[in-house]
Amino acid sequence: MLGCVYPSWIAVRLNEPVSTTATNDRSKVMRMQLPAFSLPSIVLLLALVAVLSGCDRPFYGIPGGAFDGRVEASAPSDWSSLQDGVFQMETSPDDPYSVEINDVVRNGGLYIDPAEGRAWLANIRADSRVCARIDGRIYLLQAVLVRDPEELAGFEADRFVHRLQPRSTTPAG
Repeated sequence: MLGCVYPSWIAVRLNEPVSTTATNDRSKVMRMQLPAFSLPSIVLLLALVAVLSGCDRPFYGIPGGAFDGRVEASAPSDWSSLQDGVFQMETSPDDPYSVEINDVVRNGGLYIDPAEGRAWLANIRADSRVCARIDGRIYLLQAVLVRDPEELAGFEADRFVHRLQPRSTTPAG
């Protein structure tokens, strides 16, 4: 018989009925069924993941490819109207890689603060040109590593904070 205790007063035993005649809450036994996955449902799930990973937009933790759609003529110089939240960012223009990430808006600036080990951070280090899809609009931006201690105040020390700003006409790098 399999069993565990969680929390300490609930005894969980698989495939046993719930005891309703117990006089003490600590002696109640609950029935627990584990979900069964069939081979067709697993194949369908894998096919769905494969299809979604080929999309132009990221899907939860699955990165996407190049954005499609109209690119805005210019990006806002002040992002104050945007609240901290999540947006989609495309990196690596030569081999597009898009992800959903958190943004931070401070003093009108749009920031991202990736941790080490992210594939898209490596992409930004190789080529700072990015695209951002925010509220359905696509903007051409450049990720600039922030080094100013005043601008970094409030961000976690182990992060590589980048300010996203309109792209310059000079080559990226």
